[in-house]
Amino acid sequence: MAAVKLQSASKAKFGSKADGKLRLVISNKERQHPGIVDGVTFEERRGQRPAGIMFFGEKGDEIGGPVFEGNNGTGQGGSLTFDKFRGDQTIQFIHEEDENENFFAGIKMNDQNMAMIDLVKATSEISKMPKEQQAAAYQSLRDRGLLMTERLKIGRDRDKSSVIKMKDAKGKVRIEIKSHDTTLRWSPSANRHSSPTATAIIGGRAAYID
Repeated sequence: MAAVKLQSASKAKFGSKADGKLRLVISNKERQHPGIVDGVTFEERRGQRPAGIMFFGEKGDEIGGPVFEGNNGTGQGGSLTFDKFRGDQTIQFIHEEDENENFFAGIKMNDQNMAMIDLVKATSEISKMPKEQQAAAYQSLRDRGLLMTERLKIGRDRDKSSVIKMKDAKGKVRIEIKSHDTTLRWSPSANRHSSPTATAIIGGRAAYID
């Protein structure tokens, strides 16, 4: 692939000579591709997605890529994502940082069980409902496992601890282990110590690690 120099208002597109379909976009935020699935381009997201690189599969659908934004006084971040077929991201390597330099760095894995076309349609319908009904409508989708749900989170958390967090299909935390500057030793008795160095939450109950 030839080197491409991008100016501030530029966007580079790379396609396949065999079929002319888009394979790769490199762009700033203003001109970033809004995403496409099943031949439908999500125009409502145009100009709202971060700068970076977008990859597209054999059908022409977006399948993820590395993006970044921030460093403007409100925090910064970047991620490399891979999408489910006809869906959104299921694997995410990520750095998230707020304006106070507190950050999470690690990996997240998500459930994504509704096709993007159906998800966009559903959320559009919900947005037309009275505000007092919208939360219940979203909860109904979540209870059926249709909204994106973070299932696994591993990394360095904002409180400077190492974290492993696992959730069920409805987004409820089932196992969470956090450690602070120590070597972990599991405490089967799960008795609380005066100064625990790590906490594990399993099935909604807290256990402590010394």
